[in-house]
Amino acid sequence: MSAKAPGRKSTAAILVALLAAAALTLSPAGIGAAEATATPQQQALSDLNALRFFSTPFELLFDENGFVDDSAQAAANNYAGCSGCANPTAVLLSSAPGDVAAPPTYSYVMASGGTLTARLSRIANDFYLNFQESAQGHDAYASIGIVTKGTVTYAALITVSFTGTVTDETHAGTVTLPSNVHVGVPIVPVLKGFSPAPAPASYTWVDGLATVGTGSTYTPVASDLGKRIKLFVGEHNAGYSNVSVQSNLSGVVGVGTPHAGTFAVTGSRNVGQVLTVHDVGTGWTPVNPTQQWYRNGIKIAGQTATTYTQTIADLGQHVDVKVTEAAAGYTSVTKGTATTAKTGYPLFATVPVPGPSSASNTVSIAGQAQYGYTLTALAGSWGPGAVTLKYQWRSNGAAIYHATKSTLSLSGSMVGTAISVTVTASEPGFATTSVTSKQTTDVIRASFLIASSPTVTGTFLPGHTLTAHIGTWLPTATVVAYQWYVNGTAVKGAYFSTYKVPATAVTVAVRIIGMRAYYQPIQEMSGDYGV
Repeated sequence: MSAKAPGRKSTAAILVALLAAAALTLSPAGIGAAEATATPQQQALSDLNALRFFSTPFELLFDENGFVDDSAQAAANNYAGCSGCANPTAVLLSSAPGDVAAPPTYSYVMASGGTLTARLSRIANDFYLNFQESAQGHDAYASIGIVTKGTVTYAALITVSFTGTVTDETHAGTVTLPSNVHVGVPIVPVLKGFSPAPAPASYTWVDGLATVGTGSTYTPVASDLGKRIKLFVGEHNAGYSNVSVQSNLSGVVGVGTPHAGTFAVTGSRNVGQVLTVHDVGTGWTPVNPTQQWYRNGIKIAGQTATTYTQTIADLGQHVDVKVTEAAAGYTSVTKGTATTAKTGYPLFATVPVPGPSSASNTVSIAGQAQYGYTLTALAGSWGPGAVTLKYQWRSNGAAIYHATKSTLSLSGSMVGTAISVTVTASEPGFATTSVTSKQTTDVIRASFLIASSPTVTGTFLPGHTLTAHIGTWLPTATVVAYQWYVNGTAVKGAYFSTYKVPATAVTVAVRIIGMRAYYQPIQEMSGDYGV
């Protein structure tokens, strides 16, 4: 840590007052041999923070300067290395950039005995006194280094003045590369201990003596196989010294493992038809797959394209394809189909398609979709040779029992449903093929044929009875209903075939409604009957 002069006197006075009760015990004149040869252990300033000697008031006096911090710690190390000698060896301040106005000022102290906490407490109290005396009047940085050695704690306080702008020290951290690296897998370095953090930073990846990448990660390629990769990280933060840190050597670059993606095979499995591999490369890493076609698990010689035309040798056999990824620097991986379908007979050369009856070469239906009418299947053209055709009529897609002729009489059960027909063609040496026509509109009810209109007979006098006659309808209605009208107005309750003339009647008429299953209802009005 480091400090500048403004505000130093008042703050230092406060800190001295806070520590007035702490007793300072300097180390004894002689240090035991065991203590002098013990391994030095650097103590972090956080140890003093925990004792509240470096609380907020004290920290306000300090600004960070890495060169001064390192010099203070080096002085403490040297001081401990010569067991508290009066003149420890030189520190590292000479490596600081910028101009040093005067040689650094040193202040040393050590304490022994008791716990580490007690020793740090005594040393910290003495540091405040030294800081007051040595740093006053200087526009200086100050820092403290602390080392423990056995039961003795050594410390050094350094204050330094600079004449120009000081470029602070960059604390170089470590760069670690993994030992398990493979072609195709990005290498992600682990950066630790950089102060400030390495941003912006430069990255130089080397493969032997050649630079292979400059990004924050590097993905080995086939040419890296069997080599080790090293990374140089440069830190270039404004106001700080530049540093370059090299990593350890990575592990030997091993072969990569490709990822098997997806693909699909389409096409009719019949002799003479083409099977096609689609979407090869989707999800594959890297994207460099090749194909090989198989018959019953045995390679078909020379068939390595994305398409394969089935031959007579494939009839009744399983035809599959395998896709293999074998890119340089990777292990190979193979993925194949496992179809249970066998290649069938050739397809007919001429096959009609579903369509309206007006279209050429279609399977379609002729006739009116109405109860009582007959529909006819138009099978279209088939070939080659003499093709045998069979028919199956369907109602809303479901097969109609025993409806296997080329014609279909529309029954009452078909009213309200759409009709289609499936034509199945067969011929020795060819694959049996079926084509289904488009559906008709829903079958509608039939209509009555009217041979004569209704009439009314009887004497048109008040109190006399009139009789309605339905006329002639084909076929005969099975249900008949009546509605009588007087002077053009329907009479409530007058629903029978006879009606008694009221005194108010000028004209009388009747409406007759006829109904029959699967027929549209018919309504006929008689003429007006009157005086």
